[in-house]
Amino acid sequence: MFQQETIPVPSIDTMSGDIRAKSPSVSSVATPYDNVEEGDLLSETRERRLLETKLLHHFVTEVIYTFPAVEEPKVKHTWMVDVFELGLRFDFLHNTILAISALHLAAMTDSGDTDVRFRDSYQQPDTSFRTSGVPVNTLCKAHRVYLNLAIRQQRAALANINPDNACAICFCGSLIAMQSFRLLPDSTQQLDDYHWIRLLHSLSGIINLARPMLADDAPYNNIIHSKPDFSRAFTHIFHEKNAGPFHPILDFPGHPEDPDQDDESIRSYNAVVGAIGYIYERILEQEPDSWNGRRLVSFGMMSPSRFVQNVAESRPRALVIIAHFFAMNTMIKHFWCSHESAVREIKRLAMLVPREWQWAMVWPLKMAQKCEAGFQQRQRELSHGPPQSFSMMIPDIRERFPLSSQSDEMSAERYT
Repeated sequence: MFQQETIPVPSIDTMSGDIRAKSPSVSSVATPYDNVEEGDLLSETRERRLLETKLLHHFVTEVIYTFPAVEEPKVKHTWMVDVFELGLRFDFLHNTILAISALHLAAMTDSGDTDVRFRDSYQQPDTSFRTSGVPVNTLCKAHRVYLNLAIRQQRAALANINPDNACAICFCGSLIAMQSFRLLPDSTQQLDDYHWIRLLHSLSGIINLARPMLADDAPYNNIIHSKPDFSRAFTHIFHEKNAGPFHPILDFPGHPEDPDQDDESIRSYNAVVGAIGYIYERILEQEPDSWNGRRLVSFGMMSPSRFVQNVAESRPRALVIIAHFFAMNTMIKHFWCSHESAVREIKRLAMLVPREWQWAMVWPLKMAQKCEAGFQQRQRELSHGPPQSFSMMIPDIRERFPLSSQSDEMSAERYT
């Protein structure tokens, strides 16, 4: 089971980013895969050297082009050069690079998807990873082994966090965060349903812990200051005023939960529904997918602790909000780590939400249905030849989001 562990270091309040002395620890990240047999994968063999070379090559030629803001020269240089140099010094970062590369290569090889990055923007050559010759089961095993190893090594580094390793710890956290939505089923048991948001929340505390130790010229600052601007996240994004057409979810008298809502839960719901509405408006304005992808990853990392707790307790309102979060994911066509899993999660949540809350699941289910139709069209095209641009399979954005963005008030009946 996915459990958090604690490290005796100053904790970070993820709502404010301030270091708080009242708590002596911050949650570290536990290894997500149980009973993973390393076998000969980590033995010093020619096969291991070739696999790791392949994964490192794939990282710089494919994976980094799916990252937020990589169109910015400084950000591209950071992922392509600076992270590699840090990986040569810190094994936990090196193994995290191998883990995300193996996961991406396995996912793309399995789906046959060759439109996962912005080739039109960057004019990078197609390296045709579908002909990599590495079996998918080998890639999945490599992902599990390297990610578990990286997290164990990062845990040890956290016990001795300092200005020298702080930058590598931040990069490691960001790379793990990008994998959180698409973690593979464990070889012996399924990951619990909400592992991803708890994982992201733990990573937020770790990154916020390391950030004050960064030097002014630390490469991770290029990521922090990349677009979109997160400097006013909680006053600008996580605010009830942004709820817009999703405001009926916040009708606490009309749709109470059991047990009765406490003030902290109400504040957390106001914040996260505001963030959902903010992302929705940015999608309507057709801001770059990479920007909205970063916002979606940050949603889990920056959500209030009480909301994360309510999700883990399967509170109906919290589950409905998570369904809307995944509905946003269906619109981010280059967000490889969660695009397809979003459809599955919405359907699963619809079965968990009680009958009196099903009105709030109608719109997420409509988005999942439209997204799934796009997948089916894509598979038909792949079977008949080279795929068209993925954007050709996504209807007009306002058709995908039928709710009016002009009204800040909407009844439950109109919402459906």
